Amino acid sequence: NDKSRSPHFKPPVRVVSGGSSSREDHSIFAYERRSLDEKLIVLCNFNKKDRFIEDELLIREVEDAQLIIQNYPDIDKMDRLRPFESRVFYKV
Repeated sequence: NDKSRSPHFKPPVRVVSGGSSSREDHSIFAYERRSLDEKLIVLCNFNKKDRFIEDELLIREVEDAQLIIQNYPDIDKMDRLRPFESRVFYKV
């Protein structure tokens, strides 16, 4: 039973402002969507090699957030994304 397919499903964060993305490293896609008091942070590595997140503020922010979905079974280093790794964090 996948409730996300239900017409009554509402995502936990409704966007009331735009998002922002990182353009410093073109193989890492870092994106944020916010409501008044909630935030989703999306991190994706579009490279076949490990990539490192060099933004200390971003690393601290995701360390304090709840990981809600990922495509690897674990996170070995918060500042490293493995090939084609994606993570989505939720923060209040």
